[in-house]
Amino acid sequence: MASVQSVASASHNALTGLNRALERLDHVAQNVAAGIKSTANDDSGTFAEKIGALAQMPSISMQARANQKVLNTIRDLNAEFLTNRRR
Repeated sequence: MASVQSVASASHNALTGLNRALERLDHVAQNVAAGIKSTANDDSGTFAEKIGALAQMPSISMQARANQKVLNTIRDLNAEFLTNRRR
C-alpha cells in the first residue's frame, strides 16, 4: 500500500502538471488571438507561427489527461485505504 507521503507527492505532481497544461493552453490561446489580430507588418511573428501554436493542443490534452488519471488513481487509493482501515 502506498504511503501517505508518496500519495501526497503524487497529488502535488499531478496538480502541478495540470497547472502547467493550463498555462500552456493559455499561451496557445494568446498566440492564436495575436495571430488573428496580426497584420503583415507585425514584427511579433507571422500569422502562421502564431496560429501554428494550435499544433500543441494534442500534447496539452495528453498532458492534462495523464495528470487526471494520476489524480483518479490517488482517489481510488484513498478510498481503498479508508475502506481497509475500517475493517
